[in-house]
Amino acid sequence: MNLKNKLHNKISATDIADIWWQTDAEAVPAVAEELFGLAQEPDERLSANALWVLSHLPAHGDKWLTSKQIALTDLALKETNATKLRLMLGLLLRHGNAEPMTATALIARTHLLKSQMNKVLTALEGKGYITRARAQSD
Repeated sequence: MNLKNKLHNKISATDIADIWWQTDAEAVPAVAEELFGLAQEPDERLSANALWVLSHLPAHGDKWLTSKQIALTDLALKETNATKLRLMLGLLLRHGNAEPMTATALIARTHLLKSQMNKVLTALEGKGYITRARAQSD
């Protein structure tokens, strides 16, 4: 399957389902790795579509997603495209448990300094991507 050619064009939810349906469970990490590489391409449509497909990563791809947490965090910190940033944040939030994420937990997971994390969270809050609430541990 030639993902690069497929993702250069407009895609739909059906196209995304087809990509993962045609992928064997053992091949999910390889396809996810290729998509992650395409997500870093300068072509906005290609990279956004790659992230959209990654956002539908099957559950058995979570181990791969865990291994890309730091690289994905680095990409998100540099990203200026709102669509791509939203998709990256969704992937980062998918990693971990279903409990609400606190700044302290984010700092522990990303190894950022508290001042760096506050800067990132304030910027995201200002754009309306997140709503912050203080936790007892923060």
